[in-house]
Amino acid sequence: MVRIWYHDGSDEDQRLPHIPEKNPKFLSPQELFDTVGIKHIVMNADTFREEGVLDKLKKERGYVYEDSVHCHTHMDNAEEELAGYATEHFHREEEIRLVVRGKGYFDVRDPEDKWIRIEVVKNDLLLVPAGMYHRFSLDVNEDMATVRCFIDDPNWIPYNRKDGVDDLEVRKKYLKEITAKYRANKCH
Repeated sequence: MVRIWYHDGSDEDQRLPHIPEKNPKFLSPQELFDTVGIKHIVMNADTFREEGVLDKLKKERGYVYEDSVHCHTHMDNAEEELAGYATEHFHREEEIRLVVRGKGYFDVRDPEDKWIRIEVVKNDLLLVPAGMYHRFSLDVNEDMATVRCFIDDPNWIPYNRKDGVDDLEVRKKYLKEITAKYRANKCH
C-alpha cells in the first residue's frame, strides 16, 4: 500500500525513507491528488493483463505504447541511468507507472516547492501530470520493475530543473492549474 509523506529535506542517501523525526506529515492518496494532481490507483500487478484494467486505462487516456523497465544496481550503465532518474525533471506528457516488483521512492514538489515522497510498491500505479517536477530513487534493496505507458512512441525527454526550464508552456500550464487547485483546497 502506498505511503506518502513530506520528505525531511536531506540530500543524503535517497535510498532511505527520509521521514522527518519530529512531526512527520503523512498524506492520503486523495490529499496527494488535491495537493499536486497525482492520481494513485491500486492495480493487481499479477493479473492486470488478464483483467484488462491497464488496457482500459490506456484507452481512456489515449495511450498506445508501453514498455517495461527493471531498475537495479547491476544493470548496464546503472550509475548513469539511476542518476538520470534521481535528477529533478519533468516531461511534456503525463506519466503512467505501474510497479510490478520491488519498491522505490517517487519524489515530487508541492506548490510551495517542498518535497513530497511517495513510497511505491508492487500494485501501485501513479498518473503523474505533465510539467510536474519529480525524481525517482530505488530503496535499499535496489531493485524495482515497472510498466510504463506512453501516448506515442516513447519520447520521454527529461527537462531538468537545473537547466532553467520553468518558462516552457507545459510547466506554466501545470503550475497555473495546480496552484489554483492547491489554494482552493487550503481554504477549506
